Amino acid sequence: MIEVLVAIAEDRQVSVAQVVLSWLLARPGITGAVFGARTEEQLHDDLAAVDLVLTADETARIGEATQPAAQYPFWHRANLATDRPDPGEAPYLPGYAAKVAQG
Repeated sequence: MIEVLVAIAEDRQVSVAQVVLSWLLARPGITGAVFGARTEEQLHDDLAAVDLVLTADETARIGEATQPAAQYPFWHRANLATDRPDPGEAPYLPGYAAKVAQG
């Protein structure tokens, strides 16, 4: 996961923190992020993530690297509740279903 984040940050010439925050803020169901900066420089760097828009490919690469194993209740929801997903989980169920199918 770290290697993917670092590679994207280097390609975009931004910090890893900006990549992570940009990705996080673009996730379905995420309405805000809490972060802590120890210095004014870190604060400005973190806030710059708002202006960073990741490509679909970058987002997919991060998603693949960070997709956790399909543990309960996600494997159960991915297999048995796709007809009635919670709006917050709906974007993630196909990824969990794919993980379950892989074994």
